[in-house]
Amino acid sequence: MTRKKNKTPDIQGELIGQLLRESGSPQALFDNGGLFDQFKKRLIEKALEGELDEHLGYPKHTPIVP
Repeated sequence: MTRKKNKTPDIQGELIGQLLRESGSPQALFDNGGLFDQFKKRLIEKALEGELDEHLGYPKHTPIVP
């Protein structure tokens, strides 16, 4: 049985490649405040935001209707 090849472009791979090219040196990726630190920060913020939305039962800044 043959597998179908995915014809959609690998946007995530292209984006990662672009970020790596623009970061300059490999050392810059892991320096304080570098790309890796920024990625971790945003990932944790999004996870905590999702957890808070789930806990409260509504997203942040949702207007309260009396």
